[in-house]
Amino acid sequence: GMSYSILNVVKQAGLKPLLSLLDFDATETSLLDRVGNKFLNPTTLPTTVEDTKIECAVAAMAIREAVKEHMHILHGVSLNLSEEELGWHMFRRRKKATKSPFSESPLRTYDMVIGSGGRLSHSPRKTAAMILLNALEPEGSLELAVDSVFMFPHLGALSDVDEKLALELFYKFGLIRLGRVVAPTGTAKAGKGHVSVSGVTDGGRDVSRTIPAGETGILDVEKDEKAQVEIKAKRLKMTTTRIEIDNKTPLIIDARGRPSQGAAGFMLPDDFEPQTRTDLISGEQRRHTGEIRITRELAVPGEVLVSVGDAVAPEAIVAKSTRSFLRPFFLRITGTLGIAPERLGEVFDRKVGDPVKIGEILAEVRPNMLEYKAFRSPVAGTVEKLLPNGTVVVREDLEYTGRHVTVKMAEDLQIGPGQLGPYLQCEEGQEVDQGQWLAAMTTRRRYSVSPIRGKIKDLSLEYGVAVIEPLLEELQVDAWVPGEVTEVTEKGCVVNCTGTDLTGAWGIGGEAFGKLAWDHVVESGIIAMDTVSAGELAQLIEAGVRGLVVGSIHLDLVHDSPPEFPVIVMESFGARPLSGEIRGVFEAHDGGHVSISAHTQLRAGVIRPRVVLVAG
Repeated sequence: GMSYSILNVVKQAGLKPLLSLLDFDATETSLLDRVGNKFLNPTTLPTTVEDTKIECAVAAMAIREAVKEHMHILHGVSLNLSEEELGWHMFRRRKKATKSPFSESPLRTYDMVIGSGGRLSHSPRKTAAMILLNALEPEGSLELAVDSVFMFPHLGALSDVDEKLALELFYKFGLIRLGRVVAPTGTAKAGKGHVSVSGVTDGGRDVSRTIPAGETGILDVEKDEKAQVEIKAKRLKMTTTRIEIDNKTPLIIDARGRPSQGAAGFMLPDDFEPQTRTDLISGEQRRHTGEIRITRELAVPGEVLVSVGDAVAPEAIVAKSTRSFLRPFFLRITGTLGIAPERLGEVFDRKVGDPVKIGEILAEVRPNMLEYKAFRSPVAGTVEKLLPNGTVVVREDLEYTGRHVTVKMAEDLQIGPGQLGPYLQCEEGQEVDQGQWLAAMTTRRRYSVSPIRGKIKDLSLEYGVAVIEPLLEELQVDAWVPGEVTEVTEKGCVVNCTGTDLTGAWGIGGEAFGKLAWDHVVESGIIAMDTVSAGELAQLIEAGVRGLVVGSIHLDLVHDSPPEFPVIVMESFGARPLSGEIRGVFEAHDGGHVSISAHTQLRAGVIRPRVVLVAG
């Protein structure tokens, strides 16, 4: 989650834990802005030392959150199998929560922890070691390593063909040893405790060192050297340890205690140079002046209301369609069954396009001989998506489309029409779900239910019936810009106009059009300005503007509670003003027509927000 999903990691982990891992001062607002700018340009590399440390901190939090979730799932599984079958951690009771990321160290009986992923593989080795150390806070003594270039998944596939070659490549090219961690438990005030390392190399060089409580240190030896060292702790809890170190496996001492007392930083090398690569689009790529072609189409074929050559206003409806409203149902199968998301394929054998019936068992597990869990479908429909978090999206079936359904309520209750009144559970004009009670005699357990999702069009007590029409949704698309229709398709049309077309960095909200107001507020206008504060944003909301275009904005102003109107960020998150060139375009167009679309998609076909300033 270090690129497209970096905001999700921060949202789940929280800003305060992230700040605690940094060795420089930052506010929650500035930190969220910097993370947001990585999200805007997910394929860029950090260009400053501080940004590099932020990415290391987010990587540590991502690892920590993933392992916490993994442990939560494991602890929720039945304990009736053997220790060899389930793993040691299944048998440990959770202790009362502490400040540590885990109620107890999940690494206590492991010999090695291997990290995998781009940030670990491409960081300096000491930095990668500190990411793992800060993420997991291991206790005792164990080795840290990384997957050299994200090779392990490919070696796994290779092992099916040539196991010997896969193993040879694993050790020769895949596994990079970062060092051996020794981490005592307990706590000690700064200056009141330490970890001491004493020993000499095989060449007689003294490598003794003392690491004060609350700090970390890495002990290296020269190439081809080895050293036998003894490690002791004062006012921290650990057994005296004797180990051998060499140039390939340095010694990492974590004297912060457990729970950890403070951040260890990320030990970037003194000669570390940040990257200079950037994917921000240039000024020329962001601006086009002249004829502009705008495609305006429905998602599905519909009725097109314009012809080639028609002059259209932005509010003109160019196409519309009416269809039955089919709801998506999000079936959280793995969560309900208490299993890991990656096990969905083991318990759910349907694929996209397969039908499911209401009440049908879609997945089941037997954690032990006495326990059984099943997931029944709450809807009849078609599998539309299988999400990575173990959720299955099912689109409800299209039933009774195009015709009304008559429900004989009195007959269902086995009474005369004149007796129906006291048992009614609905009224004319009401929307009802499939299976919802229309009338009920609960004492006799007699019910009349709706066979479809729809709206009650007519209710007759004289005949004891309800007439239900399918619930429909109307889709329509407007021209969005003033111009001329130059092409017509089965879904809509193409509108041409003249002006300036600008590409933004990020947006939230839908579309809007109206009169542009540069750096001042106009009711029902679209406001453009360099930056906006929390107070100014509140004024714009109160004034009832239609949209906002800014050079930058603090992400925390719009991330959780966006305004009802579209917001487009042209530059980045933070307090960066508009570039001089773009600023000049807005100043020159003050009072003219502008159309904005805040739609943003950063993966699988990048879509950036759009601002069209129409000439004339």
